Amino acid sequence: MNIEAVGKLKSTTLTRDEALRRAEALVPVLRERSAESEKLRRCPDATIADYISSELLRLCMPARFGGFELGYDVYCHV
Repeated sequence: MNIEAVGKLKSTTLTRDEALRRAEALVPVLRERSAESEKLRRCPDATIADYISSELLRLCMPARFGGFELGYDVYCHV
């Protein structure tokens, strides 16, 4: 992600519960794409886009870089 994209991200805060809700919402979509993932031997581009739009990749990122600074425990649980 380039520096310009960081400024376009949606949330400024994210709670543990909201992170879990977002992760749980991705489960059915990821299940549907499992065969495609196996065939490609990588995450499909649509899955990467979903991770980015759900903002889950920013869980442990420092706030000064646009992250949520949630703990490693939250990251592992998600």
